[in-house]
Amino acid sequence: MNGLWADVLSRRGSNVGSLLSVVMCVMRLLRNSALAGVLLTATFASPAGAMEIDDNERPSVPSSRVVATNVGATTVTLDWGESTDNVGVQFYEVIVNGTIDISPTNTRTLEGLRPDTTYEVYVRAVDTSFNVGFRTGITRFTTQTAPDAERPSIPGRPFVGDDGVINWAPSTDNVAVVRYRLFDFDTNEELGESTSTSFTDFDVNSADFRFYVKAEDAAGNLSFRTGWVDYPLVDNERPSVPSSGIKLDSNGRTLRWGASTDNRSLIRYALYDADTNRAIASSDEPSYTFDRDVQETIRVYVRAIDGQGNLSFRTGIKEVRIGDPDRPSIPGAISYNRIGFGLIELSWAPSTDNIGVIGYRVYNADTGEAIDATVTTSIDILSEGPISIYVKAFDSAGNLSYRTGIRNIPGS
Repeated sequence: MNGLWADVLSRRGSNVGSLLSVVMCVMRLLRNSALAGVLLTATFASPAGAMEIDDNERPSVPSSRVVATNVGATTVTLDWGESTDNVGVQFYEVIVNGTIDISPTNTRTLEGLRPDTTYEVYVRAVDTSFNVGFRTGITRFTTQTAPDAERPSIPGRPFVGDDGVINWAPSTDNVAVVRYRLFDFDTNEELGESTSTSFTDFDVNSADFRFYVKAEDAAGNLSFRTGWVDYPLVDNERPSVPSSGIKLDSNGRTLRWGASTDNRSLIRYALYDADTNRAIASSDEPSYTFDRDVQETIRVYVRAIDGQGNLSFRTGIKEVRIGDPDRPSIPGAISYNRIGFGLIELSWAPSTDNIGVIGYRVYNADTGEAIDATVTTSIDILSEGPISIYVKAFDSAGNLSYRTGIRNIPGS
């Protein structure tokens, strides 16, 4: 008997069981005593009369074990199959990790659970005479990890380096910082973001502005902001003069020069006509290629331009002949040899060019039409009758040499 009373007191002290659970234990204690009938009649009287207490039959085991659904970080819904009883099931005991909860039906929602914790649960039925049925098998479920609602720490106060790059000390977070976001202090508009503790890619129109930084974690939690910092974008420093003078490539169209440097950022190079001092072209690289159809001699120089529009001092002036106005030389005299079946083997001495000969064309001297072309100094043509021909060389600029002398070839 002392053990049964201890069970009653422990249930009351746990605040998990209801008064009904406590009364149930008392009924078990008094089941065979003369006082039981009086207490049951006084406590559970119904319009049909006093409760019968001569029911010693247990309820059945619930027809299916507990199923855990809607498992959250602190809540879960439990469902199980109903029990049957010869008189009637009064409630179910839901035992979760050894703690008893009471449910009048075969479903129960538990709250106040610990996140990321595994629980064991089983259920047993209790009838109107407080007979306790055998329990179900044990069901295990694990609550979810609690969502991350913790902000990252405030990043270190930003500072602007001599190179114009903004830097700050890193933030910390209970999980991980994934990026930093920069905001305009006056408008609170976002200026950009960085996955490191530095930033250079601004997209602002004002000459200078004030900004602050916030850290962000994977859950989207933003830290409180840093103090604001002025960022002066005013830059009066010129880029350096390109490091070497202008040179013309062998193709006759590409100009090259040495690279410039700048204290912030170099944007492009401008090519100027030295006689008019007007920019005639620009390039992101220290080179520029003229179109193929440009054929002229020009004096030029180059200046570098930075992000604030500051111009470097110019390079020296270079006179260059753009394109290739020079014709190849006239090829040597044509030789021929009929080799049968109307085929004529032609050959001639090579032409020369200031840049390079890339081919030869063979012309019908009577019509002036090209009848064939070759990249070598020989070719086979087909003609059974007499034919008069000449040859011209051509270079990469498309310049044609003057023709060779006409070679009259008799018929076969």
